[in-house]
Amino acid sequence: MLFHFVFMDLCEQLQFFALFVSNIKILYTKMSAEAKTQIFTKAEGEAIGAAYIASLKKGMQANDFTAQHDMMAEQLSWDWSGGVVGEGTKEDFYKVLAGSWQAVVSDFRPTNMYYVVDGVQGLIMITFDITLVMDGRGAVPITPTQVFTGTNMFELRLNADKKITHFRGVWDPVDPEMMAAMGNVMTAFGQKA
Repeated sequence: MLFHFVFMDLCEQLQFFALFVSNIKILYTKMSAEAKTQIFTKAEGEAIGAAYIASLKKGMQANDFTAQHDMMAEQLSWDWSGGVVGEGTKEDFYKVLAGSWQAVVSDFRPTNMYYVVDGVQGLIMITFDITLVMDGRGAVPITPTQVFTGTNMFELRLNADKKITHFRGVWDPVDPEMMAAMGNVMTAFGQKA
């Protein structure tokens, strides 16, 4: 009886192993095919992500995102923390940016960037620490309260032309320090915080 039990257990284990090997082969075949159809490589995705982050830093400092426009598709969608969601032309996107973070932040300093790339789906995820000077472009004196440090995650979705068709930004939209800095800027702009 014991021999029969052990033998059956061994047979079940071998069947499981055979199924496992079969599934691995299917997965490997699928991944090999996808690797041939990817939109960009891991290295290209990391370079695109790094260029995007660099363009944000430069654009915030200059209060001008013209140099970034070539990275964007003519039509795109956006979704970032705080309930800012939309879709439209790249001009629409930059109008939303100009009426929100671009009006508030005069210095965008990302550090510790980490990139996750899925070149088959055209996705680039970027996580990073951020320091923002939130002075409303001079509307509020730069004090420690107006210098915010936090963490962000950006997702970029690109099309076959390697243009950004979707931007998603995730951070804590109710961080008390960020809200204090934003409140001071909104007060300076004459709006209720």
